[in-house]
Amino acid sequence: MFGNLYWSLQVPGMAQEVDAVSFATNRPIVALNAEGWSVSRERFGIAHELGNFILHVGVLTGDRTTESQANRFASAFLLPRSSFIREYRSVLRGNRWSWSAMSELKQRRSVSKAAIVHDYLYATATGTKDQADAVFLEAMTVLRVPLWRRRLMYLAVRLFGRGAYGRGDVALGPD
Repeated sequence: MFGNLYWSLQVPGMAQEVDAVSFATNRPIVALNAEGWSVSRERFGIAHELGNFILHVGVLTGDRTTESQANRFASAFLLPRSSFIREYRSVLRGNRWSWSAMSELKQRRSVSKAAIVHDYLYATATGTKDQADAVFLEAMTVLRVPLWRRRLMYLAVRLFGRGAYGRGDVALGPD
């Protein structure tokens, strides 16, 4: 339990691609996948479900629109754009990335390095959307993200990222 706002519990046997589900009861419940995901992935899952509680009262969730809205809520909640852009400047050394500074940002904000690079490209409209998505896929490959997760995350940015590119929206996801 975290405070009096909601209960959180880990549930074994959930599908690999499911990070969390929620139940809107008198005291909302967030059920986390018990597969031992990283802290940043769990935080994003909880923030996503919090977005469902706030944005989708009385609405059946799980479709493309509600999932995208909950992801954008979680992103803004965990790392607002203004904070992201300000902190990202510490990662840039001229026109090169400092991987040690990126590691510090990753630890401080519990976000993945691949998402940091991708979302900076999205927020600043550096290059094209296709290029930003390709960099995201390459970064996940270099960082040895499992193939199934790379494919899932890449598909998500290809399908759901259209409205966010160049608008300054940041959609940082879990590791």
